[in-house]
Amino acid sequence: MKKKLFTFLSLAVVFGAFLAAPLLPAEGAPSCRELKTRQEKEVVCMNLVEQELKKYARFTLAVDLTGLSDNDKKCLVELARAARAIDTLFWKQASFDGLALKKRLERSKDPMDKKILKALILNCGPYLRFEGNERFYGEGPEKKPAGAAFYPKDLTKAEFESYVTAHPEKKAAFEKLNTLIRRIGNGLVAIPFETAYKAELTAAQKALLSALRYAENPSLKKYLKLRLKALTDGDYFASDVAWVRMKDSPLDLIIGPIETYEDQLLGLKGAYEGAVLVRDPEGSRSLTVYLKHLSALQENLPGLPKGKALSAGLGGTSLEVVNVALFTGEFNKNVKTLACSLPNDEKVTAAYGAKKLLFKNVMEAKFDKILIPIAQVLLAPEDLPFVRWQPFFNHVLLHEISHTLGVDATSDGKTLRDALRDTYSAIEECKADVLGLYHVPYFIRENILAPRDEKESAVTYLAGLFRSVRFGAGEAHGTGVAIQLNFLLKEGAVTCDEERGIYRVDVEKIPGAIRKLAEILLDTQFSGSYEKATRLIADYGKLSPREKENLKKLDSIPVDVDLMYPY
Repeated sequence: MKKKLFTFLSLAVVFGAFLAAPLLPAEGAPSCRELKTRQEKEVVCMNLVEQELKKYARFTLAVDLTGLSDNDKKCLVELARAARAIDTLFWKQASFDGLALKKRLERSKDPMDKKILKALILNCGPYLRFEGNERFYGEGPEKKPAGAAFYPKDLTKAEFESYVTAHPEKKAAFEKLNTLIRRIGNGLVAIPFETAYKAELTAAQKALLSALRYAENPSLKKYLKLRLKALTDGDYFASDVAWVRMKDSPLDLIIGPIETYEDQLLGLKGAYEGAVLVRDPEGSRSLTVYLKHLSALQENLPGLPKGKALSAGLGGTSLEVVNVALFTGEFNKNVKTLACSLPNDEKVTAAYGAKKLLFKNVMEAKFDKILIPIAQVLLAPEDLPFVRWQPFFNHVLLHEISHTLGVDATSDGKTLRDALRDTYSAIEECKADVLGLYHVPYFIRENILAPRDEKESAVTYLAGLFRSVRFGAGEAHGTGVAIQLNFLLKEGAVTCDEERGIYRVDVEKIPGAIRKLAEILLDTQFSGSYEKATRLIADYGKLSPREKENLKKLDSIPVDVDLMYPY
């Protein structure tokens, strides 16, 4: 499918004033100058766009508001307004021209432009995220720069590191989460997000001030006041602490430059995102039992020095089930997240713990629309009854818990992000996935899970690997999942029926293989070895031709969901 798609890419470059600069054409394809008529151009462009739109299953999210007061509902509207204000910022960070292209297409009345606009919105810019970040629309670099728009287009990792070494006084500003790097003459400068994006941040602040007028919960009010300040002074520590401590509010808001997935050059820069959430009190109460076992789970981890690498702040960690009213920015790009474990500031989590949020209505959408259809195609028929909702939910839960477990810093005191750099996200996501399955036998022994959950968890986990590996090697979760799948195949814990192209779990071998991989990942983090991380990704981070061929059978199944929000 990818080769065919690139054929479309090579042809589509001539359509309209803003179609992409020519890519390398597939063998035998006509050059863009050979296409003479608008009809030819329309056919080529629409084939490309139609194939992209098929990768998403449309799903309308529902949110139960029965427990909210009238003021809560008014507050919810204003929180959504604030989240929408920062959506523009993510577009500015993701590419240099995506926002301008979006505005032009929004003004067009051409039906074809409306479809192109939809593909642009799903990718938050002119690059196909599921297809190696190749440009499909607009003029500019044929492939998305690894540093997105956080850095100059031509900046290399080596140049950045060389410049920082030569100017140590600039190191802190250059490596800060919330600065842009730009060229001035022959040098580089760091520009605070708060300066570069002042207009959009001011709009978000105005909405948060309105939300404060309606907010009734004291914890929510305190958090909003501090977050409002953080959006302009760039210091998120106090508001992160207030957010972690906010455990009784019916509403929640995540807003700011948070995740570094978009920065694939250095893994330093935070992308803006917004999530407006409504708490599910009953679902949240059902998870309290897991919190009692965090210290035991930490002690149960394989391959770490006892008493030396324990995570601090476990006592402040909370688990909450929420329903999504709105995603914007990083949250709303092609792959919609199922849950989050925040904040990312190790100083906050070490002292105060973290908050894990499970996005229940998004999880339901992906389970029904994607996971079950994948299992029906790629898993052995006798294993299909073991693919179930509760193990799927549990794995997401244990994945988020596992982000808190392990090590807070490397053996020589560096933060994991500093030590592992651009490999950090892939290794951390892989670790959380692996430990999510590793913990299942513990909870069976504690009678929190039933014995049948061991096989159900393993089989559902395997179906989940095939769901996530389709995100591609350019995405942190996709790379982390490829590592898991390849490792388990090598260890014989997962086997492939070559003739039928279907997969089985060996329940006898899974525990040992998962433990072995967990040890490797935890050692990589504790040692802070960038070399080990890059070698693990090089050895296991790409799919074999066999797996790629088998995954083609999923072409008719959406890769992710196109969410319709109530706000």
